[in-house]
Amino acid sequence: MTEKFPSTFAPAFTPALGLGNCHLQTVFARFHRSRPWVATECRWYETPDGDRLAVHTPRPLTDDPSSPLVMILHGLEGSVESPYAQGMMESLLARGFQVAVMHFRGCGGIPNQLPRAYHSGDSEDPAGYWENSGGSCRIRRLWPSATPWAAMYY
Repeated sequence: MTEKFPSTFAPAFTPALGLGNCHLQTVFARFHRSRPWVATECRWYETPDGDRLAVHTPRPLTDDPSSPLVMILHGLEGSVESPYAQGMMESLLARGFQVAVMHFRGCGGIPNQLPRAYHSGDSEDPAGYWENSGGSCRIRRLWPSATPWAAMYY
């Protein structure tokens, strides 16, 4: 699979002049990076416990084993509109990946329906969404040949 995506793995990172500190890089990028806007379609999926999750995709997903599906999991209180999620989508799409951004419960401006909330160690919803176990839709059921990849932010 990596044969198709050899440019996916970049050479060693060299910070810009004056941005050698990782904290400065974070702050600078937040306020000075160009803001791509990748339009997405939102679909809601029921969870096994009766709540719901929003999944945003910029284009319809396909059952293509040669085009890996990357599920982007945003950081605390992030969303598909977060600059880092937008930048990641733009970069992945340009390299031929399929992309889905899953909102955790209560994120993206839509409150969850149950008193359960997510936390930075929550892996149940993404794992459950990927597997074929209950709920209204699971990736494995619709796209069984899709190669799963994930990108997480905290």
